[in-house]
Amino acid sequence: METLHKITQGVLSAEILFKGSKSEREHAILTTEDDQIFRVYIIGENLTQYDLSFFNKYFGKRVKINGIVDEIRGHQRIGINSQSDIEII
Repeated sequence: METLHKITQGVLSAEILFKGSKSEREHAILTTEDDQIFRVYIIGENLTQYDLSFFNKYFGKRVKINGIVDEIRGHQRIGINSQSDIEII
């Protein structure tokens, strides 16, 4: 998958991914209406140490995310720059 700028909609949640590996931890996840799953991260942040509280007000809500979509190790993800890239809809 190539990297592209995209607006994606779905419900944001926190889920533990990569169970049993050293990468296991809670991630912000966007699930779309057609059941696509994207990890959501903040561009430039250390993904192993960033704080999910950044996303707290969006968890469980339907949102629109304007970000950079790519794929790493077979998993889709969306990179955002700030909270202004997330809109509750």
